Amino acid sequence: MIDQGDGTFAKRMAAGLCPRCQTNMPPVDVHGHIQCSVCHLVISECCQGEQADEFTNCTTDNSGGE
Repeated sequence: MIDQGDGTFAKRMAAGLCPRCQTNMPPVDVHGHIQCSVCHLVISECCQGEQADEFTNCTTDNSGGE
């Protein structure tokens, strides 16, 4: 169970600091998620509930004809 904290995580993020190592971090994108460039704490997961759109304009003809 995750308990509500004192806001330290959000305060450090707002100040541009990593919540874990408190380095003035430029977050980096690694395989679709955002993480601290120093301690590698994942700041933003790669999938936060987004869903892909279905293909609506498919122009590929896979019928095998010429």
